Amino acid sequence: MEQGNVSLPTEYPQAVRSIRWAKNILWVLAVLCIVLQLAVFILVGVVGMTDAVHTPKEASTQGTYAQDAVTTVAEARFFENDVFRIVLSGTRFLVMVFVALLAMTLVLGVMVSLVGRLGGVAALLSAFFWTLLLLALLTPWQQIMQEFFSPGFLFGLDELVRWTGQVRSAWGAQDVGLWNIAVYYVRFAALPLITLAILALIQIKCVRGFRRMALQSVAANF
Repeated sequence: MEQGNVSLPTEYPQAVRSIRWAKNILWVLAVLCIVLQLAVFILVGVVGMTDAVHTPKEASTQGTYAQDAVTTVAEARFFENDVFRIVLSGTRFLVMVFVALLAMTLVLGVMVSLVGRLGGVAALLSAFFWTLLLLALLTPWQQIMQEFFSPGFLFGLDELVRWTGQVRSAWGAQDVGLWNIAVYYVRFAALPLITLAILALIQIKCVRGFRRMALQSVAANF
């Protein structure tokens, strides 16, 4: 027992560093997934990178050489069907995994803090509950419950294309109201930004909690 009491405090700095590194990696990966989703929306809905695929045929042939039009459509179709679909599908899956693992990592941090009496529990618990909230917001409820009125914060290519076709004039949309445009940008721009804001809040709380844990674990060795 006495030997265990001597060796136990020396393991706390390593445990805290391991948990903190795991948290940082998972947090960065989750942020990257959300940024990629937002980037695809900007390229499709704002820049119009795939307009050539969805532009009405009579409008796409005016003032454009046939060969150039075919090439442009082929490039746009490649990005939409291959690149963007893979990016959105991959990020939807990976961000759920990263956020779930982030929540588990925070639980480990709370357990280490409680066992070692290192402090920082309040900040880590707060970050954990925000992570659970984020996980609920990212869940694709529109696929789990078809009649559910609110979709998850993540989106796929089919959903993005369907919504964009209803508001983007280059795709043939007409008489688009301001309400439809506002809802469109809330769905594909504001919700990802809210996700990033929640992730930033989680990081701030984690920094406070792990900083206190690190100071206490180092002090325990003296």
